[in-house]
Order: sequence, then C-alpha cells, then structure tokens
Amino acid sequence: MEVGYFKVKNPKNQEFALKIYKSMVNIVGVANIESMVFDNSHKGGDYIFIFSDMDKINKLSDLFEKHKILLDFQLKTKEYLCQENVHEVFNDPDYREVLNNFLIDNLSVDDVLDKINKSGTQSLNEMDHFVLKTKKP
Repeated sequence: MEVGYFKVKNPKNQEFALKIYKSMVNIVGVANIESMVFDNSHKGGDYIFIFSDMDKINKLSDLFEKHKILLDFQLKTKEYLCQENVHEVFNDPDYREVLNNFLIDNLSVDDVLDKINKSGTQSLNEMDHFVLKTKKP
C-alpha cells in the first residue's frame, strides 16, 4: 500500500466538485472511501491523501490531470511509515485513525528498527511500540 498526496485546485463550482468526487469514488471504490483524507482548509486548493495501491493513485492523478486541477503530486509512503513530516490534518482523531490503520497494516519491525538506528529509542512512539510488541521480525 502506498500514500499519495495531491494538491488540487478548488473546483470552479459545486457541480464540478461533485463530478470529480464521484469519479474518485469510482476509482477507489465505495468500500474504500475512508482511505481518502481531505484537507480543504487552504485557499486556492485542497490537499487529498490517499492510502491505496499505485494503480488507484495513478488513476486519481490521471483524473486530476485530465480536468486540469492537479497542482502537486507526491508519494509520501516512506515518510508516513517513518512517521516523519506527517501533515497536520492527521491530528484530527478521525483522520489519525486512517493513518494508524495504514501503519498497523504496513509498518514492519524492520521499519521500527531502522528508526531506532537513525534516531534512537527515544524517537519511538506508541505505534512503534505496538509494532515491536505484536509483529514478528
């Protein structure tokens, strides 16, 4: 699973926004809609985080490009596995749950050990300790 970050232009109207949203739901699937996190608190654009496979992330990128609303795209998987530079929107408990579910499914003991080697044991957080206690190397 990957973490894709998109910055997109604000939609020109509500009808266009609904069209884009429906297309996004078709790409990720209704059952996986909770894998998308939206931060629309910025002027001039929205931030969208998607926790999904590369095929769906690429299709979303194509969708945004097609409609000329894509401002920026980055893969953030490694940063989010290391829990570095995590966007402030994930301070919200609902969105934090999306991130925690991604970490539970994807964070490995090796990732945590790499973090210890890089930054020491004092850098470990609750999720890192959870992985060390519950997953096998």
